[in-house]
Amino acid sequence: MQSPSFSPPTESQKLDAEQNGDIAALCYVPLLAFFLIIARRQSGFVRFHGRQGIALSLLAIAFWVIPVVGKILELLILAAVACGFLLAAARQWKEVPVIGPLSRGHVVPALKQILLGFTMIALIVRVIRALRAKRKKMTPASVIDVAPASSPPIAQTSSPSSSFAGNSSAGILPKDLPS
Repeated sequence: MQSPSFSPPTESQKLDAEQNGDIAALCYVPLLAFFLIIARRQSGFVRFHGRQGIALSLLAIAFWVIPVVGKILELLILAAVACGFLLAAARQWKEVPVIGPLSRGHVVPALKQILLGFTMIALIVRVIRALRAKRKKMTPASVIDVAPASSPPIAQTSSPSSSFAGNSSAGILPKDLPS
């Protein structure tokens, strides 16, 4: 999806895309874009795809902490990563749908702040749920295995001290036998 002000690449941009296409494609590997933008800061093509890779990485982290819906959204992020990777590998100056406009201008810093706040809230909720689950498992009834009072007593069938002439399976103890 191209913005209305998007112009076709110039000859220098085409050369930049040809020289740095493989590096730009690696910008879609989660969190690798930060390092690649620094290493190739002179390349507009790497910066173009790097900003989109960073936006996708931040969204993936935010969606990772959302329990159910996040898993579905992670699949959409994976599709966007594949789309961006293929566009960069094909040396094209095209934006990833939805992510491209978010990665331009001042939207990215605002998005980072929103995602950071959302991620912190989601992490706190996840920790609280884990603590509740752990506390629920540590109740006294589950620690001490107590049989209910209404259950019948368990018959002893065999033990090394109760075997007497092969009658251990009948539940007869040596003290019960006639002498």
